[in-house]
Amino acid sequence: MSKDDKGAKVTIFGIDILAGRSPSSLSQTRYALVILQGQNIVKKLSDVSKSQLTKLIDEYKPDMLATDNVYELEANPNDLKNFIAFLPPKTKVIQVTGPPSSALSLQEVAIKQGIRPPSKLSPIEEAEACALLAERGVGAEVQFLENETQILICRNVSLGPGGSSQSRYRRKIHNSILSISKKIQSILDSYKFDYDQFKEESDFGLERSEFIVYAPRSKLHGIIKNRNGSYVKVSVNPIFREKVDFFPRKQSLTDSRKISLSRKLVIGVDPGTTCGLAILSIDASPIYLDSKKGLTRGDIIRIVSELGEPVIVASDVTPAPTFVEKLANNLNAILMVPERVLETIEKQDLALKHAQKYSIQLRNSHERDALAAVLKALQRFENKFRQAEARVKRLELNVPLDEVKSLIVRGYSIQNAIASLLPKPESKPLYSPVRVTPSPYRDEVRRLQDKIKNQSEEIEKLRALNTEYSVRVATLERSVSELSDKLAKFSSRQEAEIRREQRYQILEKEILTLRDQLLEANKQIEDYQQRLATIKHYRALESRGEVVSLKPIESFSKASLEKAFQLFDIKRGDLVLLIDGSGGGQSTAEELARRGIRAVITQTAMSHQAEYTLKNYGVPVIPSEYVDLKMVEGYPYAVSSDVEKAIQRMKDMEKIEMEHELNDIIDGYRRERDLSAKKA
Repeated sequence: MSKDDKGAKVTIFGIDILAGRSPSSLSQTRYALVILQGQNIVKKLSDVSKSQLTKLIDEYKPDMLATDNVYELEANPNDLKNFIAFLPPKTKVIQVTGPPSSALSLQEVAIKQGIRPPSKLSPIEEAEACALLAERGVGAEVQFLENETQILICRNVSLGPGGSSQSRYRRKIHNSILSISKKIQSILDSYKFDYDQFKEESDFGLERSEFIVYAPRSKLHGIIKNRNGSYVKVSVNPIFREKVDFFPRKQSLTDSRKISLSRKLVIGVDPGTTCGLAILSIDASPIYLDSKKGLTRGDIIRIVSELGEPVIVASDVTPAPTFVEKLANNLNAILMVPERVLETIEKQDLALKHAQKYSIQLRNSHERDALAAVLKALQRFENKFRQAEARVKRLELNVPLDEVKSLIVRGYSIQNAIASLLPKPESKPLYSPVRVTPSPYRDEVRRLQDKIKNQSEEIEKLRALNTEYSVRVATLERSVSELSDKLAKFSSRQEAEIRREQRYQILEKEILTLRDQLLEANKQIEDYQQRLATIKHYRALESRGEVVSLKPIESFSKASLEKAFQLFDIKRGDLVLLIDGSGGGQSTAEELARRGIRAVITQTAMSHQAEYTLKNYGVPVIPSEYVDLKMVEGYPYAVSSDVEKAIQRMKDMEKIEMEHELNDIIDGYRRERDLSAKKA
C-alpha cells in the first residue's frame, strides 16, 4: 500500500493527541505528528498546534489521516464534520484501531501486525504506529459524507429597501443566478453527472437554484468551484450522513442495510423545494408519510431501502417530472402516471378518505398530493388484485399474495404470476419398460392389460376435452384480435394526444427561450439608456460651458494625426488629448500646430524637440495630471475651469522660463564684457 493507483507515493499523517490536553478546547489542542511517504518517515513533530496541523495538511495534501481515535481530532461530532469537510477531497480519515464496536487498543493492533507496540506515554511513538498501521491497510475508514454533493447558487448581498433602483438590482441578481445555473447545468450534462435541480423562479430569472449531484465532492473537484462574487455566490458543499460510519478497509464499502424483500411497496412522490413522500404496502396500508424541504433522491432511496422492495413509483401529473422518472429507474420500479393531471378536488377526495380510514394526518398539500398519486396508481390494479386473491383462495394455493400482485404490476397475467410462484413438480417417466411375464403371472398381466385399456379410454376422453378447449382458445383468440383492433384505435388517439403534448412542450420551451431573450434585450436597453443619459448629461454640461470636450489622438505620428483630422475634424481653437506623446518630432508638431489648436493635453512624456516646436507656435503642452479627465463612451471630457487654470499655469511657467533665459543671456553678456575690459 505504499503507492496509489498511479504509482505515486502515498502520504500518511499519523496523529496522536498530547497527553493531558483536552480535545474539547480548540485553542489548547496539540498533537504529535509523523509524516510517512511511501514507507519512509520524512518528518516527526512532537508538538503541533491545531493551526499548524491545518497548514501542514494544506501543504502536503495527505492521502490519509491516521489516528487511534477520530474524536481526538474534534470531540464534538458537528465539529468533526466540519474538520472532515475542510480536508482535501482525496484525504481519507482512518481509525487504525477499527470500528468502535470491535475496536482494539493501539498496542494490540500493533502486535497483531508485527509492529513494535508504542509506549502509552509517548505520543510521538503512537503517532508513528498509526501511520505505519494505516500504510498496511489496517483499521476502518471514517465517513461522514454521502456520495452526494450540493451546489447552491444564491444572492450574496441584501436587496435593501424597495423602489425602482431595488427592482433593477433584483433583476440583475436574479438574471445572474439564472445564467450561472444554466452554465453549471451544461457542465454537469457534459460530464454526464446524475443530478436533480431545485429552483425558485422569479419574474426576472431565478431567486435561488440548487443542484443535488449524485457523486462525491472529490468527483466535482476542479469542475465546479466555489464562487463568492459581488452579487452571486456558488457554494459546493458535501452532504453529511446523520451519524459517523466506520467501514472496515478490507471489506467493500457497501451499505450494510438489507432490503426486506418480503414487503412490497408502492410510492407516491410530489417533488419540489418541499418534497412530499407517501409509501404504502401493495394492499394500500400506510407505512410512511412525510414532507421535507430539500429531500433528495438519495434520501428517498435510503428511506425506501429500509422499508421493503419498491414496485410502483407514482406521480399526480403527466408526464412525470424528471425527478420522479429518475427515482423510478434508480429503484427499478414501474413508473405510473395518471391519464390526465389530477384535479385538486379529486386528490383531496382520494387522500382524505384514505387518511380517515387509517387515522393518519395530512399536514400539507405535498403529503396529500403524494398520497393521492399512489392511491390513483393502485386503483388501476384493484380488479386484477381481487381476481388474483379469489383464484388463490379458491384453488387453495400456497403462494404469497404480495408477490403475485407485484408480478401483475410488472405485466404478468394472473395465471402466469401464480404459476411462476408455484413449486416446480418433479419430472416422472411417462411409462415403465415392459418385460415378459412368466406364465405364473398371467392373471397379473391380464389385469394390467385391462388397466391399460381403461387408461386408453381416459386418454381419448382427454383428447376430446382438448379439442373442446382448442375451440375455446380459437374463440378467445378472435376476441383478442378484436380487442387488439380496439386498442390500436385507442393507441392512435393516444398518439395524437402525445403529439399534441409534445407540441405543447416545444411551444413552452420556445416561450421560455423568448422570455430569456426578452430579459436580455431589456437588460441591454437599460444599459443603453444609462449610457445615453450619461452622454446627455455631459452634452448639457458642455453647452453650459462647465466641461469641454477634447479631440483624442492615439499617438504622435503622421498616420494618427491624419486619422484624427478626418474622424474628429480638428480645427482652430480645439483642445487635443494626445494619448501617446512619444515618437513625435518637429514636423509632426508643426503639422498639428498649423491647425490652430488651443492646447495639447498629453498623457505621456513628449520629446523636447516636439514640445519646443509647439511652444514656439504658442500652443501650451499640458500634462494630463493637471486636469481631471473623464471618458464618456470613448470621448474625453475635462472641467473647463481646470483646463483654463492649466493653460494659465503653463503660460506662467513659460514666462518664468523666458525670464530665466533672458537673465542668463544678460549675465553672459556682462561676463564677456568684464572679461574684455580686464584684457584691455
